[in-house]
Amino acid sequence: MDLSRRRGPDSGPKKERLAAAPAANNANSAENANRANGPPKPGDPGELRQRLAHVLWLGGSACAGKTTVARLLAARYGLAAYHCDDAFTRHRARTTPARHPDFCRVGDLSFEEMWRVPLADQVVDLLAFYREQLELLIEDLLALPAGAPLLAEGSGLLPAQIAQLILAPHQALWLIATPTFRRRHYPRRGPWVKQLLAGCERPRQVFATWMERDDELARRRAAEVAALGLRCLATDGSRSVAETAVAVAAHFRLAAPGGVPAPSATHSSDSGH
Repeated sequence: MDLSRRRGPDSGPKKERLAAAPAANNANSAENANRANGPPKPGDPGELRQRLAHVLWLGGSACAGKTTVARLLAARYGLAAYHCDDAFTRHRARTTPARHPDFCRVGDLSFEEMWRVPLADQVVDLLAFYREQLELLIEDLLALPAGAPLLAEGSGLLPAQIAQLILAPHQALWLIATPTFRRRHYPRRGPWVKQLLAGCERPRQVFATWMERDDELARRRAAEVAALGLRCLATDGSRSVAETAVAVAAHFRLAAPGGVPAPSATHSSDSGH
């Protein structure tokens, strides 16, 4: 997730929701299903990939359009959509410092507390949070009905981890916002941005550090995607949200309910395979 958007590490508050997949909003049903199926065993990566073969993964940096594109694709292609940011409250309720120390430590920081940490440590902390979060995301996804295509999106989908969960490269894609685009559009994401900054002693400095942290996370994400031979798309303002959605649908090989595949799309800011 973009913790500042939670209530306070990559995030602003979002409503708890799971578009087209209401079963995941019930934590008890998820836990019951996990008890019945058993959690994925570290020694069974092949089995886990098979159980998640219906999942499409849309990761990337903050302010890259992941959530908006996921909603468009869910509506257009009849997909269930899992928004990682929305799961924070449910996940925090079922974690303990002993089992998920980084998730609890970083997730419990206030917005202002996050920025008292040196920038390099902020990046390390957030990546550690994301790594522990994935286990919780997988538990949620395995608790949902299998088979129907499902689109999972969020900033916390780290390429090296997701690469272990896919059967083919077209199952995963990352949207990476450029620094210029992020600085221009982040304040427009909603009133929560201004509200969070208003509670800080030095809002301009905090915003500058926030953007520098996200720049570094985006650079690392793009480099990791390239090293794995996977694909990312740059969000730089040169294509509309609708055009980005077309490009993402083509990569995922989506077909409309009538069976018509998404049109192919290429762009100069595309990278990977």
